[in-house]
Amino acid sequence: MQLTPLPSQPVQDQELQPSSGKVLPAWIPTVLGILAPIMFAIQGMTIKHFTSERIGFDSNVLTFSSCFSVCFIALIIGALWFWPKVQAFDPYLFLIGLGSSILDTLATVSLQMAYTKGPAGPVSAVSSLNAVFLSILQSFIQRKFPRSLEIIGFVIGLIGATIMVLPDQVLHILSILFRRRPTPESKHKNGESSSQQ
Repeated sequence: MQLTPLPSQPVQDQELQPSSGKVLPAWIPTVLGILAPIMFAIQGMTIKHFTSERIGFDSNVLTFSSCFSVCFIALIIGALWFWPKVQAFDPYLFLIGLGSSILDTLATVSLQMAYTKGPAGPVSAVSSLNAVFLSILQSFIQRKFPRSLEIIGFVIGLIGATIMVLPDQVLHILSILFRRRPTPESKHKNGESSSQQ
């Protein structure tokens, strides 16, 4: 009987790695992940500035013009460099990218309309919940129940976003929950003081 050696890495880690090319060092995606929220914050404040009453730029025009410019540049790069030299044109992947870009454009339009009409802080807090929803969706697709620490992170993220969006309402709820209820002794003392008056 011959035993089959176990793989050096779990199957899930191997599936997440790219099929071709070298795996990037860990610091590169970490730096990109740190830069992403900074860029989103700069984008939100830029939208807030250009759509203010002083400038009066339409958020829809700004969104669709920026999306068209970026997609046109990506199409030129794909036609001149990526498809001829890296990977041949795949209609299936093109349709997937087209559907994803439509969803991304709709999400961007909604987000920038929210930046235009509402405060930037709560809008950013709500939009940052996409990471929480992405983790939940990924756990559902992979049929993996989140660990206890991940669940704690989900709850903290939801609570933080709720506080950022509805601070007055959360403060009112907390004041009701932690309000000091009168004890029987305090009621008796209050009754005596009122009778003396």
